[in-house]
Amino acid sequence: MAAPVGSTCTVVASLYREHGIAPEKHIAGLLLAGILSDTVILRSANNHWKRPGDSCLLEGVAKLDHVTFGKDMFTSCSGFSAHGTPKNAIRSDFKHFTAGDMLVGIGQVELVGFDEFFELQEKLRAALKQIRDEDRLEMAGLMVTDIYSETTLFLVDGKNELAHIMGYPQLQPHLYELKGVMSRKKQLVPHLLKVLASL
Repeated sequence: MAAPVGSTCTVVASLYREHGIAPEKHIAGLLLAGILSDTVILRSANNHWKRPGDSCLLEGVAKLDHVTFGKDMFTSCSGFSAHGTPKNAIRSDFKHFTAGDMLVGIGQVELVGFDEFFELQEKLRAALKQIRDEDRLEMAGLMVTDIYSETTLFLVDGKNELAHIMGYPQLQPHLYELKGVMSRKKQLVPHLLKVLASL
């Protein structure tokens, strides 16, 4: 079975429901964790729960509140420190995309609050430049997404002319604020590829 949903765990949970089977408590907890991780606590644009009862099924069996569980999960494993170095943090979830004949790369790190990002901003920018050179990219970017405020800060190396056409506020040189943007695939990448194609 395949479905265009934000998490494979959503498909597995749906199969349990469709067959009238309640997963064991630990399985329900694992499925809920996978869904909350992939959909940023059901807030991301790639969240495709068909109806509210779907998440309630797993919550009830696992005896977990999805908001509390999700926040605890992200707080314990999110941010930059879990990856050792700024470069490792960027590389941990870094994907390449093409815009015409341009190759760009975008990483994403989810965290709670932006304090850690601002402490590491210069090191992250240097790491982005290094990754851009290594991968021979026209542009390298990092989405730093605060799951509480549902806001992303987008740090960029390359394509300085982006500032004039990005369509989002530029907080500092090479840094943009994207309120309401949480999904790289569904929100940022389509917009960015369209903008880059106009250059």
